Amino acid sequence: MKLEDAIHAADGLDSKNRLATAKMIDTKVESDMEKAMTMMRSDVDRILAKLDTKFEHIDAKFEHMEDKFSTVYWVVGLMIGFSTALIGIIIALK
Repeated sequence: MKLEDAIHAADGLDSKNRLATAKMIDTKVESDMEKAMTMMRSDVDRILAKLDTKFEHIDAKFEHMEDKFSTVYWVVGLMIGFSTALIGIIIALK
């Protein structure tokens, strides 16, 4: 219903009934808006919970990858250290 239609419909009422009708409409609209906001909040909360679950899963994968990279860094570092020591020994023996 358009606001203009509501105004024309209320023109036939006396001021006391017009005020009461306006208050009833306002109360109904406010109630409907509260219900809609509650539904939207629950939808947003549900979506945020799903996102949190996804991000936790992604974080766990990154932690696993970080552990693997750390291991690779140690192995490469040890290989370079042994290679350097071996080259130093070879050069020293010549």
